[in-house]
Parts: sequence; structure tokens; C-alpha cells
Amino acid sequence: GHMILKYNPSAKVKINLTSILIGNGWFDPVTQVEYSDYLYQHGFIDDSVKNIYEEYQNTFKLQIAAKDFISAAYTLNSINTTLRRENVGFQVNYENYLYFLNNAKEKQNWHEYIQSFKVRKALKVGDLPFQSGNKVLESLSLDLVQSVKPWVEELLEVYPIIFYNGQLDIICGYP
Repeated sequence: GHMILKYNPSAKVKINLTSILIGNGWFDPVTQVEYSDYLYQHGFIDDSVKNIYEEYQNTFKLQIAAKDFISAAYTLNSINTTLRRENVGFQVNYENYLYFLNNAKEKQNWHEYIQSFKVRKALKVGDLPFQSGNKVLESLSLDLVQSVKPWVEELLEVYPIIFYNGQLDIICGYP
């Protein structure tokens, strides 16, 4: 949306953007990294673990303020991997905490579905092998810790925007 707003006036081909819908958007990490309250209020962690999460969150915010995005990316990764594994557990799905990740049959069905001939044809991926998004995540790790809040604010001046998130989403839950 921001790039359309910025470049549309001088573009040869105009994009008629009239509104925007942002679902489970990750656009202001300093605000959205507040996992401690969410996890505590939903009963996933106790007081002592909440304090540990708050320490990591404060470290993350200081790193962002210092523009130390590499350290911030490592801290965010620690929050979402090490702290999660040790205190919440990887069996809890961060996108829907009612869905437990140990259901191998459902995972297998998804992998079979996404690689089926019909889906591959619809996605126009040809014979390219299916891969996880780990390489993409790694490449975008420095972008993930930087806020685009000013861009969203700029867009709000021009376009109506609907923001929504799943009530069971931990990773991009409501702040």
C-alpha cells in the first residue's frame, strides 16, 4: 500500500487502490512484542515467567531504540523459540492456540494437499519443490524488527483500512 501511495502519481500504469485490509499484521514490533501480558492473561505462563518475558521485551525495545536491528532480530527469535519452547511449549500453535501442533495427520494432509497436482497447477509452480519459508524468514529477519507504523499512519490519511486479527493468535495478537 505504501509503495502504491508513493509511486502511483508518477506511474505509467495506475493502480486503483481504494481501501486496505490488514489481517494479523506485524507492523510495529515494539508495540506488538508484548507477549508477556497476553500469555499471562490467557494462562500460558505464571508470574515468574511473565517477568522473564518482560526482560526480553525490554531488551528488544532498547535494541530497537539503539537501531541495533541485528541484536533485536536475535532477541525476537529467542522470544519466539527458546522462551516459547521452555515455557509455553512448541505443541501450542502461535497462530491458533486451540490447535495443537502434535497432530501429525493434519500436518501430513496439508503437505499432501499443497503438493497435489491440482494445487500446484493452480499456483503455477510447475515442478519446483515445496520448501518451508525458513530461508525467506531468515532473509527478512532484519525487516521484521523494524516498524512500518509511519507508513500505516500515512496510508490512514488517504485510504480506509480495516485491521483484524484472530482472537486465538499469539504471535500477532492484539496489543
